[in-house]
Amino acid sequence: MEITRSIFESQSRRRFGTTNPERMPLAFWEWMIREIEESRLRANSFDAEADQVVLGHTPSDVRKYFGQVGDDSAGPNWNFDRMGATRTPHPDGRVICIAGKYGDHHDPDFGIYNDVVVLDLDGSIAIYGYPSDLFPPTDFHSATLLGDRVIIIGRLGDPEERQPGTTPVFALDLVTYRIDPLPSHGELPGWIFRHEAELGQDGRILIRGGEVFERKDDKESRRRRNLDDFAYDMGTGRWMRLTNRNWRQFSIRDVGGGTYMKSLRPLGCRLSAEWPEFDEPFIGVARGALFPRNFEYEVVDLGKLTPDEKIVVAGIPISITFDLFSIGIIVEGEMDEEMASAIAKDIRDRIEAETGRPCELERDS
Repeated sequence: MEITRSIFESQSRRRFGTTNPERMPLAFWEWMIREIEESRLRANSFDAEADQVVLGHTPSDVRKYFGQVGDDSAGPNWNFDRMGATRTPHPDGRVICIAGKYGDHHDPDFGIYNDVVVLDLDGSIAIYGYPSDLFPPTDFHSATLLGDRVIIIGRLGDPEERQPGTTPVFALDLVTYRIDPLPSHGELPGWIFRHEAELGQDGRILIRGGEVFERKDDKESRRRRNLDDFAYDMGTGRWMRLTNRNWRQFSIRDVGGGTYMKSLRPLGCRLSAEWPEFDEPFIGVARGALFPRNFEYEVVDLGKLTPDEKIVVAGIPISITFDLFSIGIIVEGEMDEEMASAIAKDIRDRIEAETGRPCELERDS
C-alpha cells in the first residue's frame, strides 16, 4: 500500500485508545509494522542485504521521506521499532506484541506505548489501543501466557508514574483483547522491570532478576538490581518471596549527576567531546577502573558482549554492573560487612582517580 502525505499527516501521531479496547485500523501504523516485521524476517534469514534500512523502518526514515527532518513541532511519529516490548506466541499461531518504547527522551520520536499488536498466520494485523489511565504506557515488563490470557507484570514507564513499593499486574484477554488490572499484594517484588517470568508447575508465575525502583528517605527514586525470586498466585493476587539472599549491594554515582559510559580507551583517557544530542558529555570509565586496587581478585569471563564485569574476591563472586547513571557492585554471597564495604570504597576511589570526578558511594541493600 502506498502511504501518501495525507495519510502520513493524519495517522502518524501516537494516540491512546478511548475504550477497552479500541480497534485502530490505521494504514500508516500497519505499514510501519509490516516494514519492521519484514526487516526482521530478512535479518533472520541471513540475507546479505538485511542490514540495509528499509524505507519506513524507523521514524527517522519516515521523517527524511516526508521532509520532516529538523521539524519536531508535530510531535513524535508512531512506530513499531521498540525496546522493552514483549512478543508472546499463542498455540493457534498468533503473536501477541505488547507495548514497549522507542528511543530516549532526547529523541523527537521518543514514546512509551500501551498498545497491543496481534500478528496472525494469515498475514493480518490487528492493533488495539487503551486509555492511558487504565493501562499506562508500559515497557520492560514481562508477559506470561496462561490459557487465553496474557499476564503482564511490572514496567519501567514514565518517571512521574512510577510507584515504588507496588507491583503492577494486568491481564490481557485474548478473546476480547480487554485489559484489566489484577490484585497485587503480599511480599511484593516492588516496581520491577527488565525481569524474567515463567509459569511454574503449581500455576504460580515466578519472577527473578531485573531491576527495582525504590524511594529512599522520601527522596528521588533510585534503581537497584533485584536479587531475589518471587511467586505470584493468580487465584489470590498474593505475592510470596521465595528467596532471601541478603547479598550486599552498592551504587556509585557521579556527584555532579553525570552519565557513565564504559570506555575502551586506556586508563587515564576521558571522553571530552560533547555529543550534540545530550546536554552533558559522557564520563568515560575504562574497564580497568572498575576493579579494586587493594584486593586480590580474578576476572570471570562472562562470555558475551556486555558492559558488566564479574570478579572473584576471597572465593566470593562480585558483579560490577554498568548503566548510564550508576555503577553497581553486588557481593553475591556471604562476605564480612567491613570487607564488602572496603571493596566497594576501593572501586569508588579508583573510578574517582581515573575519571577526575568525585563520586558518591551508597549502600543499596
